Amino acid sequence: MKNDFSKDYYFTTWWLLHQARYAIFRARSSELSQYDISVEKAAVLFIINILSELNEKITPGEISKWILKEPNAVSKILTRMEKDGLVIKNAGLGKKKNEVHVNLTETGMQAYNRSIKRDSIHEIMSCLTK
Repeated sequence: MKNDFSKDYYFTTWWLLHQARYAIFRARSSELSQYDISVEKAAVLFIINILSELNEKITPGEISKWILKEPNAVSKILTRMEKDGLVIKNAGLGKKKNEVHVNLTETGMQAYNRSIKRDSIHEIMSCLTK
C-alpha cells in the first residue's frame, strides 16, 4: 500500500504544527540567547512569576504541571537555575518536610524582565487573526 503524505490529513496537519512549533522555538531561542537565557529557563521564570502573583505555592511539582514536564526534569532545570543565581530552593518550609519551595532571586527577576520581551513571537503570530 502506498503511503501518500498529501492524503493523510491528520498526519499532515500534525507535521505542519510540529514544524511551526520548531520554527517558533528556534526564533524564541535565538531571541533569548542574547540574554543568556534558555527557552526552558524563561518558561520556568514565567511560571514562577505567575504562581507568585497568584499566591500559590511554588514547588517543582507545581511548576511541572504548568510547563508539561516531569517533576524530575523540572528539578534538574531548577538546580541549573540555582547555580546561575536565578532561583533559591528552600526545603522543609511547608507541611511536608521534604517539599521544596522556589523563589526568584534579584538576578532571577532581572532575567524574567528581560525574558518577557517577546518580539519574535509577536512577529510570527501577527499573521494570525484573533
